[in-house]
Amino acid sequence: MQNRGAIKFFAILFALVCLFQLSFTFITSRVASNAKDYANSEITANLAQELSKGDNLLEGYYHDSITKAREVYYLDSMSNQVVFNILIRKYTFKECKDSSKRCQDTK
Repeated sequence: MQNRGAIKFFAILFALVCLFQLSFTFITSRVASNAKDYANSEITANLAQELSKGDNLLEGYYHDSITKAREVYYLDSMSNQVVFNILIRKYTFKECKDSSKRCQDTK
């Protein structure tokens, strides 16, 4: 019990490192959520309805296709944007995504 202070120090340090690594997952999920919101906008529904010309099955197909394309476009456009800014360093979406994947691969 003599090293109780050192154990607390390392436990707190370990918790901070874990929170830092988990923050990348939080940031990437937030950007992905924004991409889904962007893709499922009213513009997508109107465009699918306009292209289908009244065919419900075709409208669903167009809506799915346009939604997926807009989501991919949004994520691609965000890849070089700074999404996580800490005092020491700024991280782009691509760097956060890579760090998040690296964290998930070790599980």
